[in-house]
Amino acid sequence: MLYEDGSINLLKNYGGKSDPYVNMGLLLLVADPVRSMYVGDVDGTGFDDIIVQLNNGQLRAYPNDKGIFDVDGYPLCIKIGDGASGNDYGKNVRQIFFYDMDKDGSMDIVTNDVFGAVKITYGGSSSYLSRDRVKCDAGWEDRVREDQTVVTEFGLKLSDKPIRDGSLVHWK
Repeated sequence: MLYEDGSINLLKNYGGKSDPYVNMGLLLLVADPVRSMYVGDVDGTGFDDIIVQLNNGQLRAYPNDKGIFDVDGYPLCIKIGDGASGNDYGKNVRQIFFYDMDKDGSMDIVTNDVFGAVKITYGGSSSYLSRDRVKCDAGWEDRVREDQTVVTEFGLKLSDKPIRDGSLVHWK
């Protein structure tokens, strides 16, 4: 559970009618204001990490080491639009999803940005996870360029026919 003060607590649902959730304790405290929170294994360890999008748009990952979360976290560096850099973080992202798109066991990032592009940044080598705690490291653009696929630059064309193949993004 993400609270307004930046604390992220683990709540366990015991199914009671009056108060089904029991607070199991603090997992992490984020100092900057948080817009949204996600969970997924971004570093390939097999443990779900916490990903937050700050109010300034920055995406940060807090790796999970067997239940202990890294207190400082790392920027997630993804290429958004022309001229945008990892240091712009995710301020141009309108929607973001964390899902294993290629079924390789690692978390991929799917974004829809203000430029109308839907992009998949594959995380097999954790290419989008910075090696620097403060900003995107020197080699991030080369790693992401190799692991990013642009699905479309023109937005999505919606169909009235349902497609049920288990994928998040579908094109023919």
